[in-house]
Amino acid sequence: MFKNMFGKLLPDSLDYLRQLDSNALHSYVLDKLRHGGLAEGIGMVDAHRFLNVWKANIEALERYTPKIFPGRISFFRAAEWLPPNPEHPELAWISFSGKGIEIFEVPGNHHTMIMPPHVSVLAAHLRSCMWAETAEDNKTSEMLLS
Repeated sequence: MFKNMFGKLLPDSLDYLRQLDSNALHSYVLDKLRHGGLAEGIGMVDAHRFLNVWKANIEALERYTPKIFPGRISFFRAAEWLPPNPEHPELAWISFSGKGIEIFEVPGNHHTMIMPPHVSVLAAHLRSCMWAETAEDNKTSEMLLS
């Protein structure tokens, strides 16, 4: 999984990375992030935080066993691809939906899509999904009552 996610960004072998102590590993990752254009202006404290969150996310991902969601999934995809994220992250969700997947494209990348000005587009898509779900719930309730 590590190689799939970070192979281009962190080209050295896992054996090499495992030999590094915590500070050396953080420095290594920080250097690679800076050269990859992902962490402009980030310092060692931020690199430590990033790595701690990243490790926790990977551990949670490895322990998580997803189940089929009986409804339709609304997927909000960033318009700008940002390595090391997959180019089509929505593909992984298709098999977990009982009623398919609807994809909404939001300007920005994985991080900036939740910040102004892009977040307004995300909010509009979310609003649309909530109204559609409310309308579907009302329709179902009317059918059950009649």
